[in-house]
Amino acid sequence: MTLGETPEVRQNFRDYPVYSGDTLIAILTLYKENGEFFCTPAFGGPWFADYAAFLQQHKGETLYYYYNGILELIVTPQNEVVNPMGVQSNAKAPDYNTLACPEIAYVP
Repeated sequence: MTLGETPEVRQNFRDYPVYSGDTLIAILTLYKENGEFFCTPAFGGPWFADYAAFLQQHKGETLYYYYNGILELIVTPQNEVVNPMGVQSNAKAPDYNTLACPEIAYVP
């Protein structure tokens, strides 16, 4: 899949932000492949501060996470499309209400 193709919902991946106080220090990605569970940690990304600020700005809102190719994207209730790593995408996002499903929802 390349950018611009149909968005994809992946239910076998789930990210969990890990904080020390108000500072985002890691993201644990849990995923299931071939019936087995795995955990991949990410530490100290240069984009962590911006992502934490984005989550704080949308605290209490339901955000929907989906993929366009290998690029993870988030749709906010305002139909804003954001990549957690700050990568810009010109892909047309699905409407927030159309994308709504609990399997891909996260409420910071």
